[in-house]
Amino acid sequence: MLSNVWLFLRDDHNRVVLGWLAAGGAALIGAIWGAVKFTFQKAAAPIIPDARLPNVSASNGGVAAGRDISDTKINSTTSSRTDSQ
Repeated sequence: MLSNVWLFLRDDHNRVVLGWLAAGGAALIGAIWGAVKFTFQKAAAPIIPDARLPNVSASNGGVAAGRDISDTKINSTTSSRTDSQ
């Protein structure tokens, strides 16, 4: 059985045909995936009542963040306050 497969794959023409079939199959699967992904949209997330929302606060020039903050750059500016007389 395995020797028959090897004999089939040794022929250049068979390998070319298999390459075209594999590329066409990959393109077809990609097209179907794209059509399904963009045709059937994900349902909207339910609205969470205010009582369940997290309470995040910062004071004295601090930075506060809640929930999905990973890999996010935080830009913070400091202002120097000078007292004028």
